[in-house]
Amino acid sequence: MEIEVCRNGEWCKVMPQSLTNEELCDKLSDIQIDSDEFIPQTEIQEGYAVINEAVRRLSLKKES
Repeated sequence: MEIEVCRNGEWCKVMPQSLTNEELCDKLSDIQIDSDEFIPQTEIQEGYAVINEAVRRLSLKKES
């Protein structure tokens, strides 16, 4: 699953592993847990991909 981010003023899709720490944090903070609004399936999938990447990075850090 690719994640859409703005780099150098242009929107592009990158793999979760390619996200900078700042982009990862921004995407994590954008996740809506409880909302009355319709959330597109792609946004939900991006949220799960970002969470999985954050957990992967934390696991790698713990192993070091």
